[in-house]
Amino acid sequence: MIMRKIHRAAFGFAFLLLFTGYAFSQSNWDLARKNKDILTVTTLFTAQDVGKNLAKSEGLDFAVDWCKKTGITKVYLETYRDNYYVNREVIENAKKRFLGEGFEVSGCVTPTRIKKASAGGWNVVSCYTNKETQEELQRIFELTASLFDEIMVDDFLSQTVPVKNAWKPRAAGSGQITGAT
Repeated sequence: MIMRKIHRAAFGFAFLLLFTGYAFSQSNWDLARKNKDILTVTTLFTAQDVGKNLAKSEGLDFAVDWCKKTGITKVYLETYRDNYYVNREVIENAKKRFLGEGFEVSGCVTPTRIKKASAGGWNVVSCYTNKETQEELQRIFELTASLFDEIMVDDFLSQTVPVKNAWKPRAAGSGQITGAT
């Protein structure tokens, strides 16, 4: 019984915060911009989001409005993910719109599914010792660098190939490293 009351109170409080945030959204935007040297709140639009949603004016309008309502002052526009390239014109248009609205804008690359898959068994991770993968990776970063001065690299720039003396993966649920090979 007491847990239900706690859950109701927590839900009510969360709803109140959400409602207050949307009711005073412009002040959130103003407050966020005024204090961005203290805290910069960012978001990432994935390559698929940019290519499908930000390519249309209504999607771009919605994204800009949502970012302002939530106090986001910096956006990352991803140019590549999972063998999906965003059209250059779409990225340039989205970048121009966000900059025009007062946002900081940077690029992002998620290096997944590039040419040859890694031999470690997780097919989203690429084999970075493969020449074709290296050439495609260079092409991806050259494109992104031609559009942005700053590029965030998502966390898939890794290898999954077993290496002698590397740590073994954790046993499921153990929370402990099982030792070196």
